[in-house]
Amino acid sequence: MPRKQNTLQKLVNSQTSSKPDKATSMSEFIRRMANHPDFKIAAGAVQNRAEQEFDQHKGAELQRLIMEYEDIDQQHRTSKTRLEQLDTQILNTPERIKTTSQNSDAPQKIVRFRDWQLNDQFASFYLLPAIVVILVMGASNVYANLIASGQPVFIDNYWLAISLSMLMPAASLSLKFTHHIFESYRARKIFSRSIYGTTLTALLAWSVLFAMNFDGVGGEINWDDLGESNNTGTALVWLQLIAEILIGGALSIALTDKIAKYFPDNDSENPEWRSIDAALKRHKTSHSQLSKQRGKSHEGVTALSSAREAFVSDQVSILIKQNG
Repeated sequence: MPRKQNTLQKLVNSQTSSKPDKATSMSEFIRRMANHPDFKIAAGAVQNRAEQEFDQHKGAELQRLIMEYEDIDQQHRTSKTRLEQLDTQILNTPERIKTTSQNSDAPQKIVRFRDWQLNDQFASFYLLPAIVVILVMGASNVYANLIASGQPVFIDNYWLAISLSMLMPAASLSLKFTHHIFESYRARKIFSRSIYGTTLTALLAWSVLFAMNFDGVGGEINWDDLGESNNTGTALVWLQLIAEILIGGALSIALTDKIAKYFPDNDSENPEWRSIDAALKRHKTSHSQLSKQRGKSHEGVTALSSAREAFVSDQVSILIKQNG
């Protein structure tokens, strides 16, 4: 009996080393430990042996996953700190500032035209005449259509036709002033873009109807239909009026936006805020990707660690069954 106990003690002591005894299999070791008089010592020895057995096969992989996770976790913490800094910066930076502060040393004074940016000066030179031309063309178009209708009231009272034709430029300018009813810069921006988009759509539709009604130099005159009205012709007139109203309004809004940049009563998007916002969006994207990598790495570590614990627990359970 003492010899058997000495043999068991040697087996127990062998499991305190860093490497398991390869001469004894795990099942054989458990079978022998089941005969140990002290179950706690036997269970501890089996646990140590099981841990060493698992680490011998999967220990290097588990260590690699742990080191990889620690590296990604450190990057994630650094990224999170940077994200918090950007959040703080954008909260402390005004989104809107007085526009003149970007173009003059005296931000509360109107910037003279000669001090405007060159592209804004050039835009103003062609936008203003273009607006005048469009408004005059629109009014003339309405006047011509009223006179061409042959209604005596317009032929005898041309001033009435002129008065009605003035509604077209008034409608264009109303779009420009409607732009100012929005207090939010974002709302004004959305309104402007909607006007630009609608104008482009109207022009495309007008070009299609124009081509349908006028064949150009390659077409032939249809004497049978001469003088008769048609639906596409009516639609063309209506769409042309709408397009002229929209073009006048769009150009007026564009000119107003250019001029507003140089007056102290107006504001615009802060370039610094825009830069921080762009950096924040980029960092959120990279931080999100890093978070996914961190989560995936953590899952790998957790899965292998759980497998290690399960393996050790299974071996101890086998010992309990054999001991019972």
